[in-house]
Amino acid sequence: MTTILYIEDNEDNIFVFMRRLSKKGYDVIIAHDGEAGISMARSERPSLKLMDLDLPVVDGWEATRLLKASPETSHIPVIGVSAYAMMEDQRRALDAGCDDFISKPVDMKALGGFQREVQHHEAHEIDRLSRIALENLTGSEVLALDRIASLAKKLKDLNSAGVALRAGTQAVRQNRNITV
Repeated sequence: MTTILYIEDNEDNIFVFMRRLSKKGYDVIIAHDGEAGISMARSERPSLKLMDLDLPVVDGWEATRLLKASPETSHIPVIGVSAYAMMEDQRRALDAGCDDFISKPVDMKALGGFQREVQHHEAHEIDRLSRIALENLTGSEVLALDRIASLAKKLKDLNSAGVALRAGTQAVRQNRNITV
């Protein structure tokens, strides 16, 4: 399940977002201030962060800058969410590192666009983990993986040949009325 970290201090907004996103199949985790959001982004590794910008302790602009500066969280998309709807506010959010910006009250249809960011993040995370796994393989493990890939290809070819052989045999039997 895709995990979304929603960093928000307003309980009404939390209720609405959690309800709607959960209905769409997302696992939503909550942080009530910027500092907790930074900590949860590092520990939970969500696929997306929805960041209110007017937060206590550490505001959303600074939290976003810190998350984007950290190698462990910089690749996770951040969508700034704010009641500040002026073009300058949107520019400020993007300058802080937000990948996108949505103004409150949020039209839930506008959230549909974040699925692209989630898919991009998940593909990036799979690639990153694959590279880490490959870097940690020994020479003999790499040879074993190559051999497995070669055998898998041969098995696929044999299965294809077997299907063709069975089809040919069945056609011959039908043409000659041979029963076994």
